[in-house]
Amino acid sequence: MEIFTNLLGKSGVVVVFGLIIFFVVYRNSIKVFQWVEDQTYGTRDYILEKLEMMFIEVDPGKLTLAL
Repeated sequence: MEIFTNLLGKSGVVVVFGLIIFFVVYRNSIKVFQWVEDQTYGTRDYILEKLEMMFIEVDPGKLTLAL
């Protein structure tokens, strides 16, 4: 750790560490948001299909809010 501190200084180490954390979180956030989107829209579409089969009309926006 002293090598990095001597090379970059304390603020440089903080910046590099912050960038590493940012990229790790950013990379995984895409997967998390995709999973959430798949779960909510996939479930919504499934429910809308089943309600349509029973001849029940529901506003998709209201169903999304309910989910």
